[in-house]
Amino acid sequence: MKDEEMTATLSRLRIRACILADVPLLKAALRSSALQGGVSLAHHTDAISLARMNETVKTLNLRKATTQAASTHKALVTNYASHSSATAITAHEREALVAYNGAPGAKQALSRIPLFLEMPVVYRVPNQSVAMDITNRAFGTFAGWDLVKDKWGLTVPRGVIVKFSSDASWTLTGMDPGYLPIMPTRTTSTFTFTPDGVAGASRSTTRRQILLQPGFAMTVHSAQRITADGGSWSHSRLDIRQIRGLCGLWLLRVQQGETGSSYCHRSLSTI
Repeated sequence: MKDEEMTATLSRLRIRACILADVPLLKAALRSSALQGGVSLAHHTDAISLARMNETVKTLNLRKATTQAASTHKALVTNYASHSSATAITAHEREALVAYNGAPGAKQALSRIPLFLEMPVVYRVPNQSVAMDITNRAFGTFAGWDLVKDKWGLTVPRGVIVKFSSDASWTLTGMDPGYLPIMPTRTTSTFTFTPDGVAGASRSTTRRQILLQPGFAMTVHSAQRITADGGSWSHSRLDIRQIRGLCGLWLLRVQQGETGSSYCHRSLSTI
C-alpha cells in the first residue's frame, strides 16, 4: 500500500490495537446515522464489498445485480446451471439443485448467475494465460452470452463472452481486443434428496455452469491476492498488502437492527 500512515493504522486495526491517533483518520470518512457527512457510494458503481462468509457474498451479489440492472435500465437474465445424473432427475429434484448454491466452503459452480451487459464478474478458474492477464480471480465484464432453455424452461448456458481489458494487446479472430469466450465447466457432487422429509439414497450429480461470479462482492480471503484500483474491506478481517492507496479502500460493518444483523450500504465507508 502506498500510504504509510494508513498502512500503519490498518496494521493496528487488523489486530485490534488502534491508538488514539487512528481515531480521526478513520472517523473522517465513516458514514453512518451519527455521521451523515461521510462518503457515499452513489458515484462509485465499481466498488466491491468484501465480507467474511461465502453466504453473505452470494446474497450481496444477487441483490446488487438485480438492483443495479433495474437502476441502469438494463435487461437482466438468469443463467441456471444444468444438471445430469445416472438416473433421471425429477422436476422436484431439479428445483432443489437449482436452489442449492453450494456449501460455504465449497468451490462448486453457482447454481444461478444473474447476467446483464457490462455487469462486473470475477473469473474463478485456474489460470488460462498469465501473459494475457487471464488468471484466477481476474476482473471482467459480461459482453454477451448464448443461453438455451432446458426441458423445465430454465435458461442454461452454452457460453458467454467476457471483456477482460479495453487496452489488451491480444485479439481473437473476429472479436474486439480483450474479449474472450468462456465455456461451461462440469463439476460433480453427491446429493441426498429428501422428498417429503424422507431421506433417499445419495447419488452423484454433475453440474454444468460457467465458473464466473458477479463482481459486486467477494470474501476477504478471495481478495487477498487481488490488486485493483477499487476494493472493499471488512472490519472483521483486513489484509492490506494488495491495496494501492486510500481511494481503493472501503470498510463494511454490520448494522444491528430489530431483525438482527445485516450488511447496510449506508455503513460502507471509504478512507
